[in-house]
Amino acid sequence: MLGAACASTRLHCSEAILPIQQKVAGLIDFTNRRIEELGLPQFEGTQSPLFFIPSGLPKLTTEIIARMHEDGFYLNTASFPATPMKRGGVRFMVNGNLEKEDVAQMLDALAYHYPRVLADEGSSPEKVAQVFSIPEFQVRNHISSSVQLVPRKENLVAELFHDIHQIDAREWDERMAGRGNFTHATLQMLQYTFSEGEAPENNWDFYYYKVKDKEGNTVLNTFFSSVLLKDDMFASASISRQVEEMRKTDPYYLTSKSVILGCPITKGRHLYLDRAHSEWKKALSMLIHQMQHTVEEVGATQLILREFRKGADTEMKDFLLEQGLIESDIPNECLITDMSWKGQDEYLQRLGGKYRYNVRKEILPFTEQFRVVTEKPATVQEVKECYELYSNVFEQAYEMNVHKLPYSFFENICAHPDYDIIRLYLKEDKEDRRPVAVLFNHKRGAHYHALIVGLDYDYVHSHNTYKQILYRSVWRAWELGCTQLDLAFTAELEKKKIGARPYPSCIYVQSTDHFNQAVIATMAQAEATLKKLA
Repeated sequence: MLGAACASTRLHCSEAILPIQQKVAGLIDFTNRRIEELGLPQFEGTQSPLFFIPSGLPKLTTEIIARMHEDGFYLNTASFPATPMKRGGVRFMVNGNLEKEDVAQMLDALAYHYPRVLADEGSSPEKVAQVFSIPEFQVRNHISSSVQLVPRKENLVAELFHDIHQIDAREWDERMAGRGNFTHATLQMLQYTFSEGEAPENNWDFYYYKVKDKEGNTVLNTFFSSVLLKDDMFASASISRQVEEMRKTDPYYLTSKSVILGCPITKGRHLYLDRAHSEWKKALSMLIHQMQHTVEEVGATQLILREFRKGADTEMKDFLLEQGLIESDIPNECLITDMSWKGQDEYLQRLGGKYRYNVRKEILPFTEQFRVVTEKPATVQEVKECYELYSNVFEQAYEMNVHKLPYSFFENICAHPDYDIIRLYLKEDKEDRRPVAVLFNHKRGAHYHALIVGLDYDYVHSHNTYKQILYRSVWRAWELGCTQLDLAFTAELEKKKIGARPYPSCIYVQSTDHFNQAVIATMAQAEATLKKLA
């Protein structure tokens, strides 16, 4: 490097530099003129040999670069994190080793690929102009006969449905039933419950999306929804308490319309993706494009892919980053993945000393005080009692701050075959007047999902009812022959005590408006500062 610097200094101090500078200056002028003739955009005109053609998200830039490489032209990316996520582009330089013919051929190829990539990836010159705040432009589809372009073949076809009844139940369940609480029958109930909710937060739009190749093989299968979410959903409990105080006068303060994989009440691996297929990235890109289109269509401000195991798939993380989605942490999910014990003694042995002690001290001494009911609530009064228990927990649950579920949802799950409901009654209450705890679960095949808990807080400390209902869910799943119990998020310590293992989880987010998150971040920073001062 020192030798090159010295050689450059000698060259610049000699008259030999002059014809080289003149040639490069001519190339710069020629390049600017040719860019303008072809209608290609520039962020701003330049007299330097470094040029930048705006494109947008990393996926657009990398795809343009890839197609140019196929045609023999080597260009560079200028994208996130070197630029803002949506303001990347193609970068190239001219130098004294090039001729005008070289630059002309390259720009002709770029003018050919640029609008086609935008169209393929769901963008357009209008969107680029809007994002970069530059005048609108129109690329002239010129191509030099001297440039040999590689034809591109489309092998994938997407299908979008707005009604689960349009999809064959057997085909859906073969791929999706074992992945979470979203069987075909469950989605029928959810779609019925939340399609015409009175409150905005209970009115969801459902979208079912499938990608197949030309041989008819399913490469991707999933569903997503358009919903209203609280922006502090994953904020600290203390922040959510502050925000809820403000929501007493403005119920929709810091809430955002969002397009999310799955829907707010589903849990599991929502994305079926055949990773062995050669075009799985293309299929996933098609899904993201469709979700981005829905974001624009419904006026949403964020797109969310969920849930993923954090750190388990760097290839997926890198690909989603290219698509403009940022990884964001969420609470650990708590799972029991091996339920092969023969009885209580073996179960306790598997817990390990510390947690075995906790179960024997905090749970087993109370088991005889409860009557366990697994028959579903059958009367209006029983459903109302369970809903009141859920409401008790909702009013104090800030670790994952969500909108309250409507009573109609509980009416429907109490009558649905895919749901299993555990209720605890105190034996000392001879009349069995009211349950003191309830757990709403989803069961399909060998998978058991504990979803929603309800508690009477008068007995939580005196009778350890929360720990008791968690413990009962373990044995209920075991008795039903399940091999895996999903205990969802939050209350990680209590779930570890009964044998669950925490798994780091994440979501991928793309936002078009960061104001609400900036407000929450400012609140968190202020809170941290006050703690330090205290």
